[in-house]
Amino acid sequence: MELRTAGGSEAAMVGRLGGQGRITVVNGAIRGLDLFAMARNVAAAFSGGENNTARTSFTRLAGSFRVTNGVLVNNDLVMTSSPMSFEGNGTINLPPRTLHYRIDPKLLGTAQACNRSDALLGVNIPIIVSGSLDDPTFAPGLEIGVPSLPGKALETIERVIPREVNPVDPLRRLFGR
Repeated sequence: MELRTAGGSEAAMVGRLGGQGRITVVNGAIRGLDLFAMARNVAAAFSGGENNTARTSFTRLAGSFRVTNGVLVNNDLVMTSSPMSFEGNGTINLPPRTLHYRIDPKLLGTAQACNRSDALLGVNIPIIVSGSLDDPTFAPGLEIGVPSLPGKALETIERVIPREVNPVDPLRRLFGR
């Protein structure tokens, strides 16, 4: 990791932060957020509500980032754990503490291993994380993930998935805030 900054206050230093880095974590977990549930059981996972037991265990999480004037950009995040993997990319704007991030689930095994419903079989719906770092919004990326689906499949997905949710902030617990 190679970061640099200068300034007379915390806000000035964060706004001038620059550099790059790479992170790899092996055999870990993200507490308070279950990405597997969001990918497998879309209707229930995006219904909101606090879930203190939720967690996303993984065998490997890796990615690189570049920071320019306090804006962190990541284009190659990969998290693996059977039976799914996730790829992510997006930005975190540090001075106003906002983010826009896209997480794409990828099925590694059979659909049955992921308990996917027949209506959503073979459909990988992106998870869009946006808003404040203190209170992010998690929403299915329907317009991104399923534009070419036949009409009936798209109608089924839109019926079972709410457009936007505001669950308890799992990132706050991840970063200790």
